[in-house]
Amino acid sequence: MAVSSAEGQYWNGSAWTDITVGSPAASAIVAFEMEHQISAPATVALTIINRSATPYDGTASNADGPFSSVFTPFMPIRILDADTQSILFYGLITDTQEVYDNQYGMIVKLKATDHLIELRDTTSKAKPSYKINTA
Repeated sequence: MAVSSAEGQYWNGSAWTDITVGSPAASAIVAFEMEHQISAPATVALTIINRSATPYDGTASNADGPFSSVFTPFMPIRILDADTQSILFYGLITDTQEVYDNQYGMIVKLKATDHLIELRDTTSKAKPSYKINTA
């Protein structure tokens, strides 16, 4: 399935927040790679634009981009098809890196894994699927 453009969202603790930049808002995702094999968790690698609005500000914290220090390990993230709004990926962030790119400037690179890994590591052997209340 070919995707013309992807939109990203992260869970901020109370709501899904779009990964967008600019006005009008546009997707900040510039690269999206997803690997999915049978019986293995899906993984995704994202590259997100993280340009600062004030790069020459006097303090380093004010010169940071909009996504500096936003993404944390195990934060829920989902990727949607921009045209159909279908969820292509839903999982947890496993790695974040903020680096400089010659083409885009500051970027954030994210790696995430879906929840199939949780199912693989959890056994249900000899566990009942329901409880009977005899009271």
